[in-house]
Amino acid sequence: EVRELWEALDKAVADARNLSVRGPPGTGKSTEVWAWAKHVAKKEGVSVAWFHLSKRRSIKVVIDGAGGTISDAGRAKIEDIESAAGRLLIVDGVTKADSTSISRACSAWRDATDGAKAFFLVSSAAAVVALEQDKEVNLDTFTVGSWTLEQYQEACADDVFFESVKDKLQCPG
Repeated sequence: EVRELWEALDKAVADARNLSVRGPPGTGKSTEVWAWAKHVAKKEGVSVAWFHLSKRRSIKVVIDGAGGTISDAGRAKIEDIESAAGRLLIVDGVTKADSTSISRACSAWRDATDGAKAFFLVSSAAAVVALEQDKEVNLDTFTVGSWTLEQYQEACADDVFFESVKDKLQCPG
């Protein structure tokens, strides 16, 4: 599934489309999109603006692929999205309550220049954006699923799979 997510992100960039990454909490959505963003920034030499929005503290981080740096740009608000620098924009922590204002801010960011840009929204399944809004902002969707109990049990019983992850399960000491 990770490979499929990276392929969907790559395709969105290539097609100058926008993508919503959704799924249950704890499925690795943010982690995988962050890893992809760092990879693409370095590979393409582009800047990525990452907004992490939460009730406690919202921050903006800039991944500068050309300079090879990651910098904390401080506290962030939804209003800051429209003026973000970079070719790619990622907004993590989208909730149902603020999805409309975030989607519109991302669209304004994308439309502010003529260059090929793409934005990505990361949210839990509970924050599903209305279908008509998805169409309004030209937003495709990729859903990250969680394992079922049966899939987990099959993986645990699979000796080849176990051998491939065994080292990652060991605790030092």
